[in-house]
Amino acid sequence: MNPKNNRNSVIDALRGYFILWIGLYNTFAVFNVIQPNLILSSILLFINDKGWFCLSAIFGYGFGLLIKLSKDKPSAFAKRMFLLFLLGIFNNLFFYGDILKEYAIIGLILFYAHPILAKYPVSSLLFICFLTFLALYYIPFDMNEAGNPKDYFHDSNIFIANLKYCINLNLHSLYFAVCYHLEMLLMASIGFFISFFHLEGFILRKRFTLLWFSLSMMFIALATIFFILENGSALVKIFFFTYILSLSTSFVIGFYLLIKKYYSLVLFFIPFGRRSLTIYLLQNMIITSIWLWSDSNIEGYFNEFFFSYCIIQLVILFFSKFLVVNNMGVLEMLWRKWSQS
Repeated sequence: MNPKNNRNSVIDALRGYFILWIGLYNTFAVFNVIQPNLILSSILLFINDKGWFCLSAIFGYGFGLLIKLSKDKPSAFAKRMFLLFLLGIFNNLFFYGDILKEYAIIGLILFYAHPILAKYPVSSLLFICFLTFLALYYIPFDMNEAGNPKDYFHDSNIFIANLKYCINLNLHSLYFAVCYHLEMLLMASIGFFISFFHLEGFILRKRFTLLWFSLSMMFIALATIFFILENGSALVKIFFFTYILSLSTSFVIGFYLLIKKYYSLVLFFIPFGRRSLTIYLLQNMIITSIWLWSDSNIEGYFNEFFFSYCIIQLVILFFSKFLVVNNMGVLEMLWRKWSQS
């Protein structure tokens, strides 16, 4: 079957593209926490949150495929998500911003709620949207209550610091614990509905794409204006979320249109998508290794850090192409083996 006409191949290519995006963002984010930089801050402002938003939608899309094809019993699926959650905790030792734990929880929610979601798709999506906007309006932005990751890095072993910051973020920041996860659930639900109801063809219609991109530009412009004029208002968080939502969905739709048109892009990104867990963990392990190598003094290793990032990407390319078992990454193979045992 032609990969560009195979839904699994399309999702692999999308996942591969955005997992590399996440690697780029995580590297810049870690360095910017240690040594704030105007250029990096500007780059992060453009890509901040979009990567995991896009991956959340792709996760939901793949999950919709899995539900229609899977013959897993609820207990078997719960075991798969539990293993993914444990893998997220392990990954948390290397990077405080792990998202695997959240995906495991969202996976369970979608799995047990999918009969209702499938029966009442519009109402379900509107309800999740309503909860998200309600939480954003009433819950203050309090992520600073968890402290600065940099302080944890200097006070504790880096592995413990990553885990401790993640735990404190969930315990001391209601905004992170509620709003952040509702946003992920919303994006995953959008991807789920597109996959479950075969709406990809609708996205390919020129009228839809033109309308969506026009609306996205309008939302982005309104969010920017409102942020400038009403900084401090509770509505700023809602407009900022619509800005991220609009830009993220535009990124996914735009890249989806590209890979449907250019077959070579599908072939290039499929290997990364099929090894996304391995790549994600490898990226975070190497970033942590750079921290240890710099003897907790990254401030004095600006050039070496970016040189090391280039090495990260080369290593990832090497492992993605050659570290393969049964046409998948080593971590993917182990996860599937453990979940089926």
